[in-house]
Amino acid sequence: MDKRSRFNYGVFLLMCLWIVSCTKTDEPSHPVGKPLPYTEGANRTIAQLLDSLPDCTFFDAAYKRAGLAAMLDSQLRTTAVPYTIFAPTDDAFKAAGYTLQQIGQMTPAQLDSMVLYWTVAGGYTFSNLDSLQGSTGIVTLLKDPGMKRSLDYPGFSTSNPYRYRLYTAVMNGMLWLNGIPVRTNARSFAATNGVLWKVDRLVEKPVFETYQVLAGDTAYSFYLAAVRSSDSVYLANYTDYYFKDTISLQVQQGQSSITVLAPTNDAFRRAGFPDEGSVQAYISQSMAAVNYGYDMNGSPIQTNMDSILDRHRIGYAAGRYGALTSTVFYGNDFLYNRSVDNSLILPSDGYSPDFYSGVFFQQHNGQVSVHRVDAPAGRAVNIVTPNNITTLNGVVHRVDNLLLPTP
Repeated sequence: MDKRSRFNYGVFLLMCLWIVSCTKTDEPSHPVGKPLPYTEGANRTIAQLLDSLPDCTFFDAAYKRAGLAAMLDSQLRTTAVPYTIFAPTDDAFKAAGYTLQQIGQMTPAQLDSMVLYWTVAGGYTFSNLDSLQGSTGIVTLLKDPGMKRSLDYPGFSTSNPYRYRLYTAVMNGMLWLNGIPVRTNARSFAATNGVLWKVDRLVEKPVFETYQVLAGDTAYSFYLAAVRSSDSVYLANYTDYYFKDTISLQVQQGQSSITVLAPTNDAFRRAGFPDEGSVQAYISQSMAAVNYGYDMNGSPIQTNMDSILDRHRIGYAAGRYGALTSTVFYGNDFLYNRSVDNSLILPSDGYSPDFYSGVFFQQHNGQVSVHRVDAPAGRAVNIVTPNNITTLNGVVHRVDNLLLPTP
């Protein structure tokens, strides 16, 4: 394939990706595992269950004031799909600063924003979730057609709203939501119209996208300078690289959520980059000349920093024809889920091979370290606090070093 043909093929792929990103909508969540059993012990609705639980009065009040019972019962009659609610206990509400009087004064719209985030379509019992591998992003009933974000286009709309996800797992006998342990000796209550879980922590919905989280913390200024500089090299050389680093951190339609192992400024300094200028100078040396962004084998040319940046971002902004694997890993995944090691990110499209994260994880006494698969004896990075920061398009973990290709 000559240079012009490779260029035209690249343009064709980009047009396909653009069409997918503009038209793809998230599918509603489907129940997993065995069908929800309605017979044994299921003789009350979720509303009746809530009325019978003395430690769920706050949620019961919010559930009723928001009119959620009538809405979900109507949906159940229409779709025949049960629903699952993760209901915070009274102590969870109090720990988050709420009083029963405040709940009574909140508008239904305000309560919807809370209660719908804890409600998902499908009957997720203990056995359902325990059978899953790792934290699973379940689409909640909370939607936002006017999502505010840094990327202007394509936008969300009433017909194609942003859909919030709740990352759920049962690991080591505990229920986890968004990487937070919310219930020990996890169990669920079967109802005639769904499943109810009592949880000990009030898990709040994310407010910011990954890019906004990083841009709002000066500790990541070197990292953002790196991803912007890397993109600028491609643009300056007329290279329309598929997976631009900056775009991967932003919310857009059809995007699968990602995990970012975000290196701090000190991490760059430890790797020999004393300031942002040194990072930009290193990247500017990458591509003196380009072949329409491809090497002689038809593989995309990358800047020298992308060998590092790609290991710090597990996931991409868009996949080949929408075939991207969702890759969101929390601390509980690093501790209990070995499928996180060198996880599949981009399945083969028939022209290129499968693409993997290229990193694996180890832990000792709760301290998680990350290593490159191609340099297992090289310098590891440690995940440090703050971590498990849930964003609108994934999760951010702070790391203390760079995943360099050599020791």
